[in-house]
Amino acid sequence: MRRLFFVAVLLLTLFPAMSLRVVAAGTLTPADLCRVQLQARLGKEQRLERRMLFGLQPAKDALEGAVRTDEAGGTWIKTANDQWAANGRTITDAVMDTIVERDPLSMSASPLRRGIFETKGVLTSELVPPLTQTFRALSCRVRAVCDAATRAVHGERPSAEGIYLIQTPGCRIIPVAALPACTFIPNVPKELTIDFGTAADIAASCEPVANQLLDREAQLLTLAVTYDAAERSLLQLAGNFDQFTLLFSIDLLHPIEQSMTLIEQLSRIPCFLAQCNA
Repeated sequence: MRRLFFVAVLLLTLFPAMSLRVVAAGTLTPADLCRVQLQARLGKEQRLERRMLFGLQPAKDALEGAVRTDEAGGTWIKTANDQWAANGRTITDAVMDTIVERDPLSMSASPLRRGIFETKGVLTSELVPPLTQTFRALSCRVRAVCDAATRAVHGERPSAEGIYLIQTPGCRIIPVAALPACTFIPNVPKELTIDFGTAADIAASCEPVANQLLDREAQLLTLAVTYDAAERSLLQLAGNFDQFTLLFSIDLLHPIEQSMTLIEQLSRIPCFLAQCNA
């Protein structure tokens, strides 16, 4: 039941993909490519944050209809047991576990993990600190992506490894991979790169998109916490009620069993009255 609920919420709050509208409109311009790449990067940060919240189980344990994204940004859907499909191609569960997108900042080599909401034996209130920290990390990383895009479109070059080291207010330094499509190159024909006006427009438009993403994730987190608290409270109530009925049955039936034993013993007492022979 919980899994179906979270899947429904996930489908209702998916980050809007501008790339579909751009592709439908025709040929991609350099500015369109930059916006598509920027939104794809923000979408990845969103998926990684949800992985922290709800976990990522092995592909073999995923239900049919589950959707995952690979490192190249391709979307896969589980169509059968040990089979994932995308654009006419199929792969196995083992392959999916190796190509699923990874967190470049994670120290773990495996992307598989248990989510914070999958923690057992605790109250929802005890999950608030890690949930808050996860949302705070998402905010830092999303704003770091926007900062990297701004630097790129304004002509700042990344390091030799293609990395920008970004530090936004209140956050630690975050390495962000460069966005090749967002690089502003002076003295290049307009049809081959982003002009200065478009670069400024892209830089200014990233923050509103990031704020919209964070607002949606905050609403989703509020809904998930409410649902989790209700479910854990119900489980606690059910467990306590089971324990109460067990103890109550023992306390109630034990005196009755003792009285039955006493009645059997009373039958052994001899009777000296005439009514006893009636």
